[in-house]
Amino acid sequence: MSLPVIFRSGYPLVETMRISIAVLLALAFFQAVFLPVDLVGLVLVVRFLITDDDLNIYLAFGLGLLVSFLANLPLGSLSLFYLVALALVNMVKKVDFFSHWSLSLPIVLLALFAESLLRNFLSGAGIFSGFVFLWWFLSALLILPAYFLVRFWEERFIPQKELRLKLKD
Repeated sequence: MSLPVIFRSGYPLVETMRISIAVLLALAFFQAVFLPVDLVGLVLVVRFLITDDDLNIYLAFGLGLLVSFLANLPLGSLSLFYLVALALVNMVKKVDFFSHWSLSLPIVLLALFAESLLRNFLSGAGIFSGFVFLWWFLSALLILPAYFLVRFWEERFIPQKELRLKLKD
C-alpha cells in the first residue's frame, strides 16, 4: 500500500506547506480552547477560494477530525461539513458571476453561519442560543482580514508552478 502522491517525500507542495499546516494546527487548538469562532473553517474556505490544490481536501478532512475531537463533538462531523463546504464553494467559484473576490466572500459568511448552527445543534445547545449571533458577527468581521492574509501568504511564500520560457532560435 503506497501513500497518496502528495504525502511522498520530495513533493514540493508539502515541503513548502509545513508552516501553513503548523499555523492551521495552532488555529485548531486556539479555536477549541479559547474561541468558539470557526477559525479553521474560515481559513480552509478562504484558502480554497484562492488556490485549487488537492491538499485543501486532505486539510479539510484531517483538521475537521482534529477540531471535532478537541471540541468534544461527534468525530467526523466537522470533517464532513468542511468537505461539503469546500464542494459548495467549488461549485460557486466556477460561476462567472462570483469570480470577483468581493462577491464570493458572502458565500464564506453563509458557510460559517451554517457551521455555527451545526456546532450548536451537535453540542446539545439550542440552535439559536444566546451567543450564536455574536460569534457569527465576529467571524463575519474576520473574513476580510483572513482573505487578505491567506492571499498574501499564498502569493509570497508558497511557490507556484514554474514557468519555463523557451528561447527562440
